[in-house]
Amino acid sequence: MTDLCILHDRTILHLSGMDAATFLQGLITQDVQRTVKDGVAQLAVFLTPQGKVLHDFIIMPAQNDEGLWLDSARAAIEPLTKQLQRYRLRSKVQWRVRDDLGVLVSAHLPHAPTDALCWFADPRHAALGWRGVAPLSPSSDWNADNDAYEARRIACGVVEAHRDAVGERFFPLELGYEALNAIDYRKGCYVGQEVTARTHYKGTLRKGIAIISATTPITCDDPLIYVTGQERSCGELLSYHHTSGLALVRYDAWRHMRDTGARMMLNNIPIEVRLPDWGTLPDD
Repeated sequence: MTDLCILHDRTILHLSGMDAATFLQGLITQDVQRTVKDGVAQLAVFLTPQGKVLHDFIIMPAQNDEGLWLDSARAAIEPLTKQLQRYRLRSKVQWRVRDDLGVLVSAHLPHAPTDALCWFADPRHAALGWRGVAPLSPSSDWNADNDAYEARRIACGVVEAHRDAVGERFFPLELGYEALNAIDYRKGCYVGQEVTARTHYKGTLRKGIAIISATTPITCDDPLIYVTGQERSCGELLSYHHTSGLALVRYDAWRHMRDTGARMMLNNIPIEVRLPDWGTLPDD
Protein backbone atom coordinates (compact mmCIF):
# COMPACT_ATOMS: atom_id res chain seq x y z
CA MET A 1 0.00 0.00 0.00
CA THR A 2 1.48 3.37 -1.06
CA ASP A 3 0.23 6.92 -1.19
CA LEU A 4 0.63 6.97 -4.99
CA CYS A 5 -2.05 9.26 -6.34
CA ILE A 6 -3.16 10.47 -9.76
CA LEU A 7 -3.97 14.17 -10.04
CA HIS A 8 -7.04 14.29 -12.26
CA ASP A 9 -6.95 18.09 -12.33
CA ARG A 10 -3.54 17.98 -14.08
CA THR A 11 -2.65 17.00 -17.63
CA ILE A 12 0.33 16.93 -19.98
CA LEU A 13 0.75 19.41 -22.83
CA HIS A 14 3.28 18.06 -25.34
CA LEU A 15 5.37 20.63 -27.24
CA SER A 16 7.27 19.33 -30.26
CA GLY A 17 8.99 20.63 -33.37
CA MET A 18 12.47 21.93 -34.09
CA ASP A 19 11.78 25.29 -32.41
CA ALA A 20 9.94 23.97 -29.33
CA ALA A 21 12.70 24.71 -26.80
CA THR A 22 13.76 28.10 -28.19
CA PHE A 23 10.13 29.16 -28.56
CA LEU A 24 9.36 28.39 -24.91
CA GLN A 25 12.68 29.86 -23.76
CA GLY A 26 11.61 33.32 -24.91
CA LEU A 27 8.31 33.19 -23.04
CA ILE A 28 8.77 31.81 -19.52
CA THR A 29 10.75 32.56 -16.37
CA GLN A 30 12.76 29.34 -16.41
CA ASP A 31 15.83 28.29 -18.42
CA VAL A 32 14.40 25.71 -20.80
CA GLN A 33 17.87 24.81 -22.06
CA ARG A 34 18.70 23.34 -18.65
CA THR A 35 15.77 20.95 -19.02
CA VAL A 36 16.86 20.06 -22.56
CA LYS A 37 20.57 19.59 -21.78
CA ASP A 38 20.46 18.18 -18.26
CA GLY A 39 17.08 16.43 -18.37
CA VAL A 40 15.80 18.08 -15.19
CA ALA A 41 12.21 18.93 -14.35
CA GLN A 42 11.65 22.59 -13.43
CA LEU A 43 8.83 24.85 -12.33
CA ALA A 44 8.21 27.75 -14.71
CA VAL A 45 5.83 30.71 -14.85
CA PHE A 46 4.24 32.42 -17.86
CA LEU A 47 3.72 36.13 -17.14
CA THR A 48 1.88 39.00 -18.73
CA PRO A 49 4.00 41.78 -20.30
CA GLN A 50 3.30 43.73 -17.07
CA GLY A 51 4.91 40.94 -15.03
CA LYS A 52 1.72 39.45 -13.54
CA VAL A 53 1.24 35.68 -13.20
CA LEU A 54 -0.79 33.97 -15.94
CA HIS A 55 0.13 30.29 -15.71
CA ASP A 56 2.59 27.96 -14.06
CA PHE A 57 3.65 24.46 -15.00
CA ILE A 58 6.46 21.95 -14.54
CA ILE A 59 8.54 21.42 -17.67
CA MET A 60 10.37 18.16 -18.38
CA PRO A 61 11.87 16.36 -21.39
CA ALA A 62 9.32 14.34 -23.35
CA GLN A 63 9.90 10.62 -23.76
CA ASN A 64 12.32 9.59 -26.53
CA ASP A 65 13.67 13.18 -26.89
CA GLU A 66 10.51 14.27 -28.66
CA GLY A 67 10.22 17.81 -27.34
CA LEU A 68 8.93 18.91 -23.94
CA TRP A 69 6.15 17.92 -21.58
CA LEU A 70 4.36 20.60 -19.58
CA ASP A 71 2.67 19.32 -16.44
CA SER A 72 -0.16 21.84 -16.25
CA ALA A 73 -3.50 22.38 -14.54
CA ARG A 74 -6.16 20.89 -16.79
CA ALA A 75 -8.34 23.98 -16.31
CA ALA A 76 -5.51 26.19 -17.61
CA ILE A 77 -4.86 24.32 -20.87
CA GLU A 78 -7.23 26.32 -23.08
CA PRO A 79 -6.03 29.78 -21.99
CA LEU A 80 -2.41 28.56 -21.97
CA THR A 81 -2.56 27.30 -25.55
CA LYS A 82 -4.21 30.55 -26.63
CA GLN A 83 -1.25 32.44 -25.17
CA LEU A 84 1.20 30.12 -26.93
CA GLN A 85 -0.64 30.66 -30.22
CA ARG A 86 -0.41 34.42 -29.71
CA TYR A 87 3.40 34.27 -29.69
CA ARG A 88 3.88 31.44 -32.15
CA LEU A 89 4.29 33.51 -35.35
CA ARG A 90 6.49 31.41 -37.67
CA SER A 91 8.10 29.23 -35.04
CA LYS A 92 8.18 25.54 -35.96
CA VAL A 93 6.43 24.27 -32.87
CA GLN A 94 3.26 22.28 -32.29
CA TRP A 95 1.41 21.24 -29.15
CA ARG A 96 -1.25 18.77 -28.16
CA VAL A 97 -2.89 17.63 -24.95
CA ARG A 98 -1.86 14.11 -23.99
CA ASP A 99 -5.09 12.66 -22.64
CA ASP A 100 -3.40 9.27 -22.67
CA LEU A 101 -1.00 10.36 -19.91
CA GLY A 102 -1.56 11.07 -16.23
CA VAL A 103 0.35 12.99 -13.55
CA LEU A 104 1.24 10.91 -10.49
CA VAL A 105 2.47 12.08 -7.09
CA SER A 106 3.71 10.40 -3.93
CA ALA A 107 5.19 11.66 -0.68
CA HIS A 108 7.00 8.39 0.11
CA LEU A 109 7.93 6.65 -3.15
CA PRO A 110 11.43 7.67 -4.34
CA HIS A 111 11.59 4.79 -6.81
CA ALA A 112 9.57 5.07 -10.02
CA PRO A 113 6.34 3.05 -10.25
CA THR A 114 6.43 0.24 -12.81
CA ASP A 115 4.39 2.11 -15.42
CA ALA A 116 6.03 5.52 -14.99
CA LEU A 117 7.62 7.13 -18.05
CA CYS A 118 9.49 9.58 -15.80
CA TRP A 119 9.82 10.07 -12.04
CA PHE A 120 11.54 12.92 -10.22
CA ALA A 121 11.70 14.85 -6.96
CA ASP A 122 9.18 17.67 -7.05
CA PRO A 123 11.29 20.71 -8.05
CA ARG A 124 9.25 23.15 -5.97
CA HIS A 125 9.70 21.85 -2.41
CA ALA A 126 11.36 18.72 -1.00
CA ALA A 127 8.41 17.94 1.29
CA LEU A 128 6.10 17.53 -1.72
CA GLY A 129 7.86 14.25 -2.47
CA TRP A 130 7.96 12.76 -5.96
CA ARG A 131 6.11 13.32 -9.18
CA GLY A 132 5.94 11.71 -12.60
CA VAL A 133 4.06 10.82 -15.74
CA ALA A 134 2.53 7.46 -16.67
CA PRO A 135 0.18 6.10 -19.35
CA LEU A 136 -3.47 6.04 -18.36
CA SER A 137 -5.38 2.79 -18.71
CA PRO A 138 -8.61 1.31 -17.29
CA SER A 139 -6.50 -1.06 -15.19
CA SER A 140 -4.39 1.66 -13.57
CA ASP A 141 -4.60 0.97 -9.84
CA TRP A 142 -3.91 4.46 -8.47
CA ASN A 143 -5.55 6.38 -5.71
CA ALA A 144 -7.80 9.06 -7.20
CA ASP A 145 -8.09 11.00 -3.94
CA ASN A 146 -5.62 13.88 -3.92
CA ASP A 147 -6.60 15.03 -0.42
CA ALA A 148 -3.19 14.25 1.08
CA TYR A 149 -1.38 16.01 -1.78
CA GLU A 150 -3.44 19.17 -1.37
CA ALA A 151 -2.76 19.19 2.36
CA ARG A 152 1.00 18.87 1.68
CA ARG A 153 0.91 21.63 -0.92
CA ILE A 154 -0.66 24.11 1.47
CA ALA A 155 1.55 23.06 4.39
CA CYS A 156 4.59 23.82 2.22
CA GLY A 157 3.26 27.21 1.11
CA VAL A 158 3.37 26.16 -2.55
CA VAL A 159 1.07 28.17 -4.80
CA GLU A 160 -0.50 26.86 -8.00
CA ALA A 161 -1.50 29.57 -10.44
CA HIS A 162 -4.91 28.18 -11.41
CA ARG A 163 -5.92 28.18 -7.72
CA ASP A 164 -3.96 31.04 -6.20
CA ALA A 165 -3.27 33.59 -8.95
CA VAL A 166 -6.56 34.02 -10.75
CA GLY A 167 -7.18 37.27 -12.59
CA GLU A 168 -3.68 38.44 -13.60
CA ARG A 169 -3.35 40.40 -10.34
CA PHE A 170 -0.21 39.06 -8.70
CA PHE A 171 3.53 39.37 -9.22
CA PRO A 172 5.50 36.10 -9.11
CA LEU A 173 7.77 37.21 -6.27
CA GLU A 174 4.74 38.00 -4.07
CA LEU A 175 3.60 34.41 -4.47
CA GLY A 176 6.98 32.91 -3.65
CA TYR A 177 7.89 31.65 -7.11
CA GLU A 178 11.49 32.75 -6.63
CA ALA A 179 11.81 30.63 -3.48
CA LEU A 180 10.11 27.74 -5.31
CA ASN A 181 12.90 27.68 -7.92
CA ALA A 182 10.78 28.99 -10.79
CA ILE A 183 12.79 32.05 -11.87
CA ASP A 184 16.22 32.06 -13.52
CA TYR A 185 17.78 35.53 -13.48
CA ARG A 186 20.70 34.44 -15.68
CA LYS A 187 18.70 33.44 -18.75
CA GLY A 188 17.79 35.69 -21.65
CA CYS A 189 14.67 37.79 -22.10
CA TYR A 190 11.16 36.52 -21.49
CA VAL A 191 7.70 38.03 -21.23
CA GLY A 192 7.45 40.16 -18.07
CA GLN A 193 11.19 39.98 -17.33
CA GLU A 194 11.82 43.70 -16.79
CA VAL A 195 9.30 44.08 -13.95
CA THR A 196 10.35 40.78 -12.34
CA ALA A 197 14.05 41.62 -12.39
CA ARG A 198 13.47 45.14 -11.09
CA THR A 199 11.40 43.85 -8.18
CA HIS A 200 14.07 41.25 -7.38
CA TYR A 201 17.04 43.61 -7.39
CA LYS A 202 15.31 46.54 -5.68
CA GLY A 203 13.64 44.42 -3.00
CA THR A 204 10.34 46.33 -3.13
CA LEU A 205 7.93 43.57 -2.07
CA ARG A 206 5.20 44.69 0.33
CA LYS A 207 3.34 41.40 0.76
CA GLY A 208 3.95 37.69 0.61
CA ILE A 209 2.54 34.20 1.08
CA ALA A 210 1.24 33.11 4.48
CA ILE A 211 -0.05 29.73 5.62
CA ILE A 212 -3.20 30.16 7.67
CA SER A 213 -5.10 27.75 9.90
CA ALA A 214 -8.38 27.88 11.81
CA THR A 215 -10.15 25.71 14.37
CA THR A 216 -13.09 25.19 11.99
CA PRO A 217 -13.17 24.47 8.24
CA ILE A 218 -12.27 27.54 6.20
CA THR A 219 -14.79 28.97 3.75
CA CYS A 220 -14.45 31.71 1.15
CA ASP A 221 -17.57 33.71 2.00
CA ASP A 222 -15.31 36.77 2.15
CA PRO A 223 -11.67 36.29 1.09
CA LEU A 224 -10.37 39.40 2.86
CA ILE A 225 -8.28 39.08 6.03
CA TYR A 226 -8.26 41.73 8.77
CA VAL A 227 -6.11 42.50 11.80
CA THR A 228 -8.08 43.14 14.97
CA GLY A 229 -8.36 46.85 15.63
CA GLN A 230 -7.84 47.85 11.99
CA GLU A 231 -10.57 48.61 9.47
CA ARG A 232 -8.78 48.03 6.18
CA SER A 233 -7.95 44.52 5.04
CA CYS A 234 -4.40 43.27 5.38
CA GLY A 235 -4.57 40.24 3.12
CA GLU A 236 -6.57 37.92 0.91
CA LEU A 237 -7.35 34.21 1.07
CA LEU A 238 -6.11 32.49 -2.10
CA SER A 239 -6.94 28.79 -1.66
CA TYR A 240 -7.93 26.55 1.21
CA HIS A 241 -8.28 22.93 2.24
CA HIS A 242 -10.32 21.97 5.31
CA THR A 243 -8.89 24.07 8.16
CA SER A 244 -5.81 25.46 6.41
CA GLY A 245 -5.13 27.71 3.45
CA LEU A 246 -2.79 30.04 1.62
CA ALA A 247 -3.14 33.81 1.76
CA LEU A 248 -1.33 36.88 0.51
CA VAL A 249 -0.65 39.15 3.49
CA ARG A 250 0.93 42.59 3.78
CA TYR A 251 4.26 42.61 5.59
CA ASP A 252 3.35 45.65 7.68
CA ALA A 253 0.41 43.67 9.09
CA TRP A 254 2.79 40.83 10.00
CA ARG A 255 4.95 43.33 11.92
CA HIS A 256 1.95 44.94 13.63
CA MET A 257 0.67 41.53 14.73
CA ARG A 258 4.11 40.49 15.95
CA ASP A 259 4.71 43.73 17.87
CA THR A 260 1.25 44.22 19.43
CA GLY A 261 -0.16 40.72 19.86
CA ALA A 262 -3.12 41.50 17.58
CA ARG A 263 -4.89 38.64 15.79
CA MET A 264 -5.77 38.13 12.16
CA MET A 265 -9.38 37.35 11.28
CA LEU A 266 -11.11 35.69 8.34
CA ASN A 267 -14.90 35.88 8.20
CA ASN A 268 -14.84 37.03 11.85
CA ILE A 269 -12.99 33.85 12.85
CA PRO A 270 -9.51 34.10 14.42
CA ILE A 271 -6.82 32.47 12.33
CA GLU A 272 -3.25 31.45 13.03
CA VAL A 273 -0.78 32.79 10.48
CA ARG A 274 2.75 31.61 9.79
CA LEU A 275 5.39 32.04 7.14
CA PRO A 276 6.34 29.07 4.94
CA ASP A 277 9.69 27.50 5.84
CA TRP A 278 11.17 29.30 2.82
CA GLY A 279 9.77 32.74 3.78
CA THR A 280 11.14 35.66 5.79
CA LEU A 281 9.88 39.13 6.63
CA PRO A 282 11.94 41.63 4.60
CA ASP A 283 13.16 43.49 7.69
CA ASP A 284 14.19 40.33 9.60
